[in-house]
Parts: sequence; structure tokens; C-alpha cells
Amino acid sequence: MYYPLKTGSSFEMISYNSKEEPNGTVTYYIKEVRNDSTEADLMSEVKDKKGKVQSSATYTVFCKGTEMNIDIKALIPAATLDGYKDMDLKAKGEGYMVMPSVLTVGATLPDAAMSWDITAKGQAMVMTTLSMSVNNRMVEAKDTITVPAGTFECYRITAETHMETAIGGMKIPIDMKTIEYFAPGVGLVKSITYNKNDKLQGSTALSKINN
Repeated sequence: MYYPLKTGSSFEMISYNSKEEPNGTVTYYIKEVRNDSTEADLMSEVKDKKGKVQSSATYTVFCKGTEMNIDIKALIPAATLDGYKDMDLKAKGEGYMVMPSVLTVGATLPDAAMSWDITAKGQAMVMTTLSMSVNNRMVEAKDTITVPAGTFECYRITAETHMETAIGGMKIPIDMKTIEYFAPGVGLVKSITYNKNDKLQGSTALSKINN
């Protein structure tokens, strides 16, 4: 329902800044599919508006029963990943965002949390710890959404995201509110991010699907 789990397929999202101007793309590639198409490795590639690659990341999605589990690393903002592109991120524990195979308006979805130790390439000493949690996830409504890739019937899912960067004894928190639109059989169609004061921070919209 949420990803075209076929090796070699991909989908592209156009990203927009807080002024709703396009400022690049994020392309997701299905790199490998395993276990009878119930598990896959994905790679996300972030490019600026000139098409220059800014960062990339890999993560895993897998089915468990009637639920899709998505590595929470996929939710880290592109700008944050870009800041750590020359460093190693070591996950502490396992953090997955759970999506049921059938969404129902009014349903509450499970919270998710994860943290990473960040080190210089090839080094053992932890320079920074990044933590992330996604809470108060709810399926609010069904909407018809038009994006560059077409028009889709979507479920609107809202959530609150908390990120915290710890450097030494100092902690830098960032709180965001997100709205995501998922279309059955397609996946993520659109996402919108606001800060804790409801000011628009950016958005993404589905622009290409290559199956």
C-alpha cells in the first residue's frame, strides 16, 4: 500500500521552502526486495534546485502481519541529513513508524522514537546524539489531493515530531507539526511541515512514479 516494493522502481517528491517555492527534489529508490516482497531496502537522494546531490540515506521497510514498518530515519529532514553527510550515524535500538494495511478515519496510530550517535568518519568518539520521536498520529480525514504526478484520493495523517540534538551538555530541541497524505496503492503523495507556532516550514509533493 505504501511503497511500490519492486526492485528498481522509484518515486520522486518535489520539495518546497517556507515561501512555497520549489527548492529541490527527494527521490526514493527501491534498491532490494526480499522475503517474498515483504521487506525492502530504500535509498533517498536529495538534490537542490540545480540538480546537485546534497545528501543520501538508506533505510528499511518491512511488513509484519497486516502492518508496514518504516524506519524512522526516513523522516529526518533533508537539511538535517545534509549537515551530517560527512559523518557516521549509528542507530541506538530500533525505531519504526507503523502503518496498518487498512486506514480508517478517526484512527490513532502508534508513536515512534529513535536516536543516533553521530561520529566523525572512522572514529569511535561520539560527537553528537540526535533523537527523534513522532507522537499523536491520527488519521483525520480523506481528501482529494492534486500534485504534479496527478490527482489522488488520500488519507490525511497528522502528527507531532520532536527532534533533539545533544552536544556536550547542551540540548537543542526542534518541535514540528506534520500533515501527510497517503494514497492506497501509491504511498506518500504530499507532506507539509509547520513549526510549533503553526508557521509553514516546507512541503513535498509527488512528482514522478517509475514502476
